[in-house]
Amino acid sequence: MTDRNLEARDLFGDAVGSTLVTALYARARGAALFDVTDWDDPQAREAWSALDTMGRERGRRLEDLVLTDVMNVVGTIRRSQDIDARVREFAVEHGHAEVVTLGVGMCNRAARLDGLCAEWTGVDNPDVVALRSRILPDDATRLVAGSVTGRDWLAETDPDSPTVLVAEGLLMYLTRPLVTQLLTRIGDHFTGPTRLVADVHHAAVARMPNPIAKRTGAGFHFGATSPQGFARLSPGWRLAGVDETMTRIRPAAARASRVFRTVSRSLMYGVVTIEREQERDGEPEREREQ
Repeated sequence: MTDRNLEARDLFGDAVGSTLVTALYARARGAALFDVTDWDDPQAREAWSALDTMGRERGRRLEDLVLTDVMNVVGTIRRSQDIDARVREFAVEHGHAEVVTLGVGMCNRAARLDGLCAEWTGVDNPDVVALRSRILPDDATRLVAGSVTGRDWLAETDPDSPTVLVAEGLLMYLTRPLVTQLLTRIGDHFTGPTRLVADVHHAAVARMPNPIAKRTGAGFHFGATSPQGFARLSPGWRLAGVDETMTRIRPAAARASRVFRTVSRSLMYGVVTIEREQERDGEPEREREQ
């Protein structure tokens, strides 16, 4: 990891905060770089241009933090598409939703899903919130400065409203106890219909060396042995859906995902949707078959 990369963290607060650069770069430039014809995000392009300019004005080349390979760039686009679909699905089902993005970074889902009946909240560390306010000043997302692993951000949400929480590019940087604690706190706080949508690696994949650590210093920690295992980390959650994100990156990624599933009988990487069990006539709703 170079000194340049260490210095760049003053924009993002910490190493995990700096991983937003790869995500924004992918959404902004990935379609053109890798001929992704079903993706267009003009707001991300504008945000990347503004952030890149800000970095250069400070003598920093933010592309030094970016993973530009097809797996990371197209993979970021595909996971965003999968999460967009699950957020839209929930909001339409309930007629309205509070969408809370944990580790919001430069996520601009509110613009991509413009017209959805939703209220948007984003939680991130104070440095990222300040940076985002400059890069995306007109975005509809209400920002909350604080740690996603703390309790304070919960007070900024409506516990009774149908709520979908998004953890995109986040959980892998947390430890298993912190992920478990997060699920428990969410479950204790929200009383209305509640969904969590997150991208999740298999535990074996999370233990492998990852190039993002060399670029930013943010290493992977958390992975789940299965989507069902992820849902079972905290009582009261049930598995509601799985999107095998890797199958839509490139044929080679799809083959790797199929081989991994055959050998391990589990998901290598994808978007996992879990929901709180809702009580009906005094009895908890039974988990739907997958």
